Amino acid sequence: MKLSKYVQAGVREYWLVDAEKEQVLVYRIEDNCSMHFYDFQDQVPVGISLDGFAIDFARIREEMDYFSA
Repeated sequence: MKLSKYVQAGVREYWLVDAEKEQVLVYRIEDNCSMHFYDFQDQVPVGISLDGFAIDFARIREEMDYFSA
């Protein structure tokens, strides 16, 4: 499994983004490989960030829609 290879390599956080379903699955490997589910309306926190950084996928979607129109 790809996730186990990331764990062995020392990856601290692993994200799977499904643009069609507008969902994000975050594996926080540092946190006992906990899983967190988000949708594009959520501010998705970057767990490895020290300053509380988050990704706004709704805004990214808006920008993509704007440039693809």
